Amino acid sequence: MVVAARIREQIDPILTGRPIRDPSEAQLDFLTRLAREAGETVATPSSLEVASAWIDVFLGRRTALALQSLKLQRDDVCDRRRVHDSPDLERKVLVQRVQVSSLRDDGLVYFRGGNGKCGWPSSLQVVARAGTPDAQVALEEQSGFWIEDDG
Repeated sequence: MVVAARIREQIDPILTGRPIRDPSEAQLDFLTRLAREAGETVATPSSLEVASAWIDVFLGRRTALALQSLKLQRDDVCDRRRVHDSPDLERKVLVQRVQVSSLRDDGLVYFRGGNGKCGWPSSLQVVARAGTPDAQVALEEQSGFWIEDDG
């Protein structure tokens, strides 16, 4: 992905006459955070497209590692954590209880309840395995509460 982005970075201006776009600060910050999380460093990308390719690599790797670790199965019960930055600059986490319905080829996890409910496996923590007595109890427990972000 990154090599292809670097090649396009060189060829596109010649073919299209459009200049190379610089990566945004937000993109660079996100890439730095992903690289740090993976224990790696990445040279500052020379273009928006190269930065996007690196982000895709790190997100794909994080998804694969999470799937490998979680070993999700249909009907597993999980807590899904979603970080929200509030206007007052407080980071809070919404914890929702979800039940696995299916997995997409790219690792996205769909949840029971319809309407396209889904999330990435890196945001999940298994609470109970499918078919266990704990699974039904876990589904009946409180869901949808806010906690303070611990990092």
